[in-house]
Amino acid sequence: MRAYAFDAYSSQQVISRRTDAPVAGIEYIIKGYYRAPDSLVQRIAGIRNWGRWRLSVSPGLAQTPARGTVGDQPFDIARHPLASNALEHYHFERISTVQVGDLHVSRIGVSPRHGHMPGLLGDIWVARDDFSLVGYDLRLNFPALRQLRGIEHWQVYQQNTRYLNRHWLPARQIWTIETRDWTARATTRCHRYDLNPDLPAAIFDAPEIVILPEATRRDSAFWAIHTAARDTAQILMQSDLLHDNLPAAWREKARKRR
Repeated sequence: MRAYAFDAYSSQQVISRRTDAPVAGIEYIIKGYYRAPDSLVQRIAGIRNWGRWRLSVSPGLAQTPARGTVGDQPFDIARHPLASNALEHYHFERISTVQVGDLHVSRIGVSPRHGHMPGLLGDIWVARDDFSLVGYDLRLNFPALRQLRGIEHWQVYQQNTRYLNRHWLPARQIWTIETRDWTARATTRCHRYDLNPDLPAAIFDAPEIVILPEATRRDSAFWAIHTAARDTAQILMQSDLLHDNLPAAWREKARKRR
């Protein structure tokens, strides 16, 4: 697949770890564009927020769980376990294989080969027939966290779903970040994929995240329309998770994260 476009709804909450109460929230309506091999641009068409922000992460879908922005500080501190040279940096161990119909998905444990180097820990799920990424649950190790001042925990969980019975694309991505006092949790849900559209090359001349000028001026009608589309997409995704589009281990994880 050479390209795709998608819609997304992204929300963030900041929660006090002392009281377990939310203190701030923000929502984004996003239009995303991807071009192989790794170009991704996301246009933020709507923003609304409340509360006093203590901690935030960059909006939208991220291509790697070890790159992001905390506050106004961008970082990219560890290689992706699926990078072309990942075997030089990570140890992989197959933990289990699950089957749904003719589909086999392997759960693979990931850890850095050199524990003193920044890296990611956790699990990835890979389709055995074509090695497509089905999803992952990864967190930064201690050497990586030491490079992020004040961050005690950084974890990214992604579920993919299959389109046209062959393309595994992101359905949901959840970020959880903790400091001593605050927890930030960001969830991005992707829907309405358009596969292999004719995308103008100029789209990808922009930064990865583009905030449209009118994004902060959207009225209630705009949010009502996009909220309805988001809820419909969520219902369809849950239906996929609870039937046979994703493996049993993945469905169980989905139930726990509702």
